[in-house]
Amino acid sequence: MRNVLANVRNLAGPRHRHEWQVIIEHLRNAGYQVSEQSAVFSPHQIKPEYGGRPQVRERVLITATLVPEGMQADPFIDPVSLPENIRMDREWDLINDLQIDPEETPAGTDISQVERNWIDHWEVMVQHMREWRATQADASGETARRLPGFPIWTDTWGSDWSPMERGQAIDEAPPWKADFLRKNFALYDALAEHVGGRAMGTWLRKVRTFPESRRKLEWQAQDAESLWDCVISLRPSGLRAKRPTHLPALVAITQTPIIGPLQRKLSAREAARLQGLPDSFSFDGQSDKATFKQLGNGVSVGVVWNVLKAHCERDRDLLLATPTGREIYALVSQAPDDPTSAIATALDTVRRVDSVRAATVPLKV
Repeated sequence: MRNVLANVRNLAGPRHRHEWQVIIEHLRNAGYQVSEQSAVFSPHQIKPEYGGRPQVRERVLITATLVPEGMQADPFIDPVSLPENIRMDREWDLINDLQIDPEETPAGTDISQVERNWIDHWEVMVQHMREWRATQADASGETARRLPGFPIWTDTWGSDWSPMERGQAIDEAPPWKADFLRKNFALYDALAEHVGGRAMGTWLRKVRTFPESRRKLEWQAQDAESLWDCVISLRPSGLRAKRPTHLPALVAITQTPIIGPLQRKLSAREAARLQGLPDSFSFDGQSDKATFKQLGNGVSVGVVWNVLKAHCERDRDLLLATPTGREIYALVSQAPDDPTSAIATALDTVRRVDSVRAATVPLKV
């Protein structure tokens, strides 16, 4: 009767136009009404009381309704959109909105000493860069200047790079990489002048003992005063720092975010909250690694809940034309605003029913 299909955002991009067209054509040939335009949704776009969560998890959702006999599909119908009243209208606060207890350190969330060493060492450079930016701002009469937002590659730093070697590296690189190389060479020169060549050399000697991916920094934290004030992701592209407003998308591979202000990693239970599951949802008997993988492969409860509601309103006329459609429309339109509490209520009901059944099973004698 109706379908909701979810996929990564890239499906609707220019590199996958053929695949997108195949999906739409197959649905239409099967008798479904579906928009040819894409629609992208993320839990961070939705207010928490409607199931939104502080996670940027952009997904393409394709919604389709089977057209009843005697009715016509609208080939130019718009994709589903979220109503304005449920759209997030303030900045997220990760710790408060995800109900994280700052005093609690759940099992398995500790940062290793090696990880702490990486972050502490980069914190030294972050403070050097903040001092350098403050000096620049004072000289130009500005209030402040943010840290560089381009990827910082310390393998390009050091006095051992001659002007000829720098020029050759730039000439041989593709345009995007050449631009980053120029910026990194200039950044090192400016910091060496501000901090001093000896101090930079000492810092570089230690960072070069790190794995390649830990010798890079992606600062996306705007005006944050410390690396430890940020959400830190240890990625193949480097340490990525963001303000602690919301988290990047959970992924099925092991890249558990570090919550800098708490100096620990996100727990499996907090990750479940991030996907909109209640605390009563059980992962008993399953390792945290398996739980993170399961959650990383899942969809946001709040996104699917609200997209389905909006879809049923968009295709209301088609649904009301059949008994099954009317039943679906009634169930969806009368559903509560908050899907997480609805799941919790359903789980509680199931457990109570199971408990009653277990208590009434006759004993074998």
